[in-house]
Amino acid sequence: ISWSIYVGWMPWGYLADSGIMKKWADKYGIDVEITRINDYVESINQYTAGGFDGCAMTNMDALSIPAGGGVDTTALIVGDFSNGNDAVILKDKTALKGIAGQKVNLVELS
Repeated sequence: ISWSIYVGWMPWGYLADSGIMKKWADKYGIDVEITRINDYVESINQYTAGGFDGCAMTNMDALSIPAGGGVDTTALIVGDFSNGNDAVILKDKTALKGIAGQKVNLVELS
């Protein structure tokens, strides 16, 4: 299973680091490897190319990128919703209009 850094997917890293995933995989006699990929789109591309059996991605990306590559994809866990999770944090400002004209950094392809 591949995943990339996003607050809603941090439990995947915790499952791997804490041994919880190994405990459950051992119980059911399966091997599960959880791998962090440092680039979100690349994690989906590797999944689409067959490098991973699963990938943490948005619902919309699951319906588009793998499907475009001919990969039949099923959503198993809807672990996050963006209905209010996203935010712009303002330093020394009280309204979003306060950043007008300033440089704003965002995650590429987000």
